[in-house]
Amino acid sequence: MITRLADVPDTVLALSITGELTSDDYKETLGPALKAQREKYGKVRLLVVLGEEFKGFTAGALWQDEKLLDTNLSTFERVAVVSGSGPIRGTMHLFGWMIPGQVRLFDAGEVDEATSWVSG
Repeated sequence: MITRLADVPDTVLALSITGELTSDDYKETLGPALKAQREKYGKVRLLVVLGEEFKGFTAGALWQDEKLLDTNLSTFERVAVVSGSGPIRGTMHLFGWMIPGQVRLFDAGEVDEATSWVSG
């Protein structure tokens, strides 16, 4: 499930992701939010907070992720990912370089620091 976070600058798309991310989450929430942010600001500054209860992606979500990144990849200016999960952190270290723009990983509990960096 994707929830928009409040108390961030308008230039930042801030999302909390919990449970299992599904194809519908991409189609109904993430895709439209990215499109709106890109149309309004040209580039996307994205803050993603993955809580302890984040369980990963369904197969359909992985397909949507690839399609979404394929059409939006060049629009990311800054991406901040907050997670305390070892596997998520490892994945970000391995594949974060593939996202154009600046990508930075923050530990769980560093939401304020991540917000400051992504909006800076």
